[in-house]
Amino acid sequence: MRRNAQPNNTPAVALSGRVSVDLAAISDNVRALRALTPAPHFMAVVKGNAYGHGLVEVAEAALAAGADWLGTAQLTEALALRRAGIAAPVLSWLYLATASSEIIREAVENDVDMSLGSPAQLDVVAGIARTLGRPAAVHLELDSGLSRGGARTEDWPDLVAAARNAELEGTLTVRGIWTHLAWADVPAHPGNAAAVDAFGEAVRQAREGGLEPELRHVSSSANILDRPEFAFDMVRAGLAIYGLAPADHLDPRISGCARP
Repeated sequence: MRRNAQPNNTPAVALSGRVSVDLAAISDNVRALRALTPAPHFMAVVKGNAYGHGLVEVAEAALAAGADWLGTAQLTEALALRRAGIAAPVLSWLYLATASSEIIREAVENDVDMSLGSPAQLDVVAGIARTLGRPAAVHLELDSGLSRGGARTEDWPDLVAAARNAELEGTLTVRGIWTHLAWADVPAHPGNAAAVDAFGEAVRQAREGGLEPELRHVSSSANILDRPEFAFDMVRAGLAIYGLAPADHLDPRISGCARP
């Protein structure tokens, strides 16, 4: 018997489903969140097909509502935005997990910013940019405790030095420095303040090493709602854009956000 065969007396059942997404709600959420932050730049995170809501459609709605950056986990998502005609700045932060050199090359050609957390990653991107004859725009990531990516504090000087050398060579432009807080979903946790202090020291070291990043960014949805002092130059809104609580005690609906 074939593994997927139906019993003789059981008819096959056709399953179907439909999800309706209210893009107006997403637009309203972006406006409400942007009104809460003093940061001059606002990133709408659209990773994972915009958390299942539709990558391109949500990106367009968020940009129309006031977001000026988009964030993706994978370079393939960022390139899908470019192929859809979206020209807004895009940062992708997990490129080495799945990306081939061809994908990285396409990202550089299409002005997709990439996150780097080690000299080894930097060498890959800088080498591809060198063959293209144009610099790649990058954001250096500090691992401030999450241990999901980025350079640890003791490795940060090496990353800064490598980035500065690449800038002098003309293969990279360091547009930003960022970190992801390990306790972002518990905004009052003392680890967050310690991580922000470590981040400030990393920025100081970068500038002392000759880098001049335009953007410093730390805050995700929970910090937008509960720690406005962490705003720096840009915030990254993910869950709250979709009306989802980024922490147990934070209901984004209180700030005017709705489920789309």
